[in-house]
Amino acid sequence: EQSFPWDSGVSYSAFLDKYATAAATPAYVVRKRRPASHSDKAVSGAISDTTVQVTVPSDNIVINLSSILVNGRPATLDTQQRVRVISTGSVAITASGYRPNSLVDVWIYSVPTRLGTVTADATGSVHAIFPVPATVPEGDHTVKLDGLTATGALSTVSIGVLVLPLES
Repeated sequence: EQSFPWDSGVSYSAFLDKYATAAATPAYVVRKRRPASHSDKAVSGAISDTTVQVTVPSDNIVINLSSILVNGRPATLDTQQRVRVISTGSVAITASGYRPNSLVDVWIYSVPTRLGTVTADATGSVHAIFPVPATVPEGDHTVKLDGLTATGALSTVSIGVLVLPLES
């Protein structure tokens, strides 16, 4: 997990709850970082074998993040239930709940690298695939989405990923 400045809005960081071992499916915990003037918001997360889903119910934002291998097939999560992102592969994002026709910026951190910007459609949904530059070093990173909620508030959601080198 990594801390990020929250600009003028609320940011969320999703990470695997290592202590939820009794659950049949491991759960992601989403921590909120916010200025003291903002109220708390409930956030939930879920996992499939290839996708992490983060939901911010109070903002009606739902984000699905997965990784696409260089051969075009989806990458499965690693043994710690993290999204595996292969260097020079891609991340696939589907999301809903953004302000219609607004921009959503997508970044990968530790070293800030802009993956791109996508425009929400008339319903506030986004669908995009962004290549991961070979310059992103292997290791733990965070994919971050910055956009406006349907009510116009800034929403920042960060989801942890593991970048792996391209296998030869």
